[in-house]
Amino acid sequence: MFALVRFPNEFADKVYVVPVRNVKDFDPSGDADFDAKTLYQVFWDDPDKENTGFYSAQILMMAVTEEELEKKRTAKRIRKTKLYASEVEAAEDVDDLVSLQANTRKDRREKNAHKEKKQMARSNAYDDILREQLKSCKRKNNEATAGNPCVAVQKKLRRELATSDSGTDDSMVAVPSSQLQRDRQDTKHWRRLYKQKCDENEKLNAIIRTMQSTMDGRLASMQQLLEKQAQQPQYLQPSHEDHTAASCSFEAEERASEEVLTFGAAEAPAPTEAPTPTEAPAPTPKAKAASASGSSRRWHPPTEVADYSGQKSAAPFSMLENGRFHLKGGATISAEQWKGISENSRAAKAAKDTAHALWGAEKLVDRTFGGRKAPKDRKNSSATARKELTPEKVTLVFETVAHWGKIKNVDVTDTVHNMGTILSEKIQDTRK
Repeated sequence: MFALVRFPNEFADKVYVVPVRNVKDFDPSGDADFDAKTLYQVFWDDPDKENTGFYSAQILMMAVTEEELEKKRTAKRIRKTKLYASEVEAAEDVDDLVSLQANTRKDRREKNAHKEKKQMARSNAYDDILREQLKSCKRKNNEATAGNPCVAVQKKLRRELATSDSGTDDSMVAVPSSQLQRDRQDTKHWRRLYKQKCDENEKLNAIIRTMQSTMDGRLASMQQLLEKQAQQPQYLQPSHEDHTAASCSFEAEERASEEVLTFGAAEAPAPTEAPTPTEAPAPTPKAKAASASGSSRRWHPPTEVADYSGQKSAAPFSMLENGRFHLKGGATISAEQWKGISENSRAAKAAKDTAHALWGAEKLVDRTFGGRKAPKDRKNSSATARKELTPEKVTLVFETVAHWGKIKNVDVTDTVHNMGTILSEKIQDTRK
């Protein structure tokens, strides 16, 4: 790889092509991996062997080959980033240059010092000449006004007034305008850098505050789950609101789906036989009418959900004789559902599939994680929060993900910490 460089101090304003290996402590990953505002140490191989050594240089462009670099150079105007004097001087102070370059800088400083001394001597000579001229003029004026006392008094008053108004200070030293302009540019540059750093620090502090509040909310949710788990030692006791009885779970789900579709219409008669996992029930006439009328609520076909009437004494996460898979505490799912969960490659997807198997799509659309309002309803004071996910089932999701990670030999710590976000995303995906 080759680089197009410029030596701001030693080689005027010319540009040169050098191999990237000649740049000290520089290992780029591509042709754009460089900073145009940074001074690098570039080894210059002088054909005359007089100025060979490392010099401070600015990289303007890089390419893999010299031909490609030449094409980029001709196709695009070279942009030379302005370097401030303070940055160049700071780079010179820390550069490890060869003795020839150090001697060159020493000669330049001596030359500048000699020039300043010469200019100071010339200025002193001009001051002496001006001082002698002023003395001569004063002497001539005094001789001319010696016979007129009024004129002498007026000049004395004028001189005293000028002396009192001028207020000259011998401690003040005149500064060249070029140096003053350079100092102003440096001041503006460092003030701009300071402002940028202040803005970056403010953004970082805002991010830290946001992360702290998020972690506090998650820790509070985890504490509530642990407290509820401690109060109820038996896992997955079917709640009165979620499961009235294991034998009529499918009939209750169908009645709930019909109530959602008709928005308060009369309940449809429950089917006499629960649908099997391989065949889905046909939509009722009420569902067809609701979908044809352009209802805002989408109809989800009933899906097989977990059965909570299994053997609680069975081993956790084991296959039963009836062909169903036992999770824990008597909660069982079909073998196809467990196969889909176990074959996932990501822990987050396994958690979402487990939640779908435990609640089903019809109940997930009306639930929230933590019982909070949706973002769009937070400003609406009359809006009510949806029902909270059952803590026992949420705990079962945690344990299923942990078992999945043990099978796959995968670390699921991040997934456990972000479980609230994952379940919220699953609920949002189900509502779409």
